[in-house]
Amino acid sequence: MLRVAVFVSGRGSNLQAVLNSPKLKNLVVVDSVISDKKNCKAFQIAADNSVACFSLGNDKESISYSGLADFLKSRNIAIPFGTADDDFFRCVMPAVG
Repeated sequence: MLRVAVFVSGRGSNLQAVLNSPKLKNLVVVDSVISDKKNCKAFQIAADNSVACFSLGNDKESISYSGLADFLKSRNIAIPFGTADDDFFRCVMPAVG
């Protein structure tokens, strides 16, 4: 199974779709949910599904943008997942490489 990190920017509709997809259940495991918003609804969806949540930002509790690639490697993330129309995901992809 591939370990994925789901990047979210708010309500978590894409996260819920990944978690509910019967086609993906045998292919991926959602290891973590990452957002630039500390109190987004998606974090509650993640918590309800026993998925770890992480924030991106400049404070000491958050993952720094410059440290994102190393963070994903440390969790053995095979695929960072987001949507092409999500400005947040487009912003972090250059940091992942």
